Amino acid sequence: MTTLVQWGRAGRPIDRDTWWTGYDIDGAHILPAAGVEVIEVLDENPPT
Repeated sequence: MTTLVQWGRAGRPIDRDTWWTGYDIDGAHILPAAGVEVIEVLDENPPT
């Protein structure tokens, strides 16, 4: 199992079409949301 993230900048909508393997833009893998099964939401913090 892998922990994935969706993230964004304050005042801008979060891209709900993709999941990232981390916050490192250069090192993360980007997965299409249609190919991801969410088992459990561990934490949810909207960008501020």
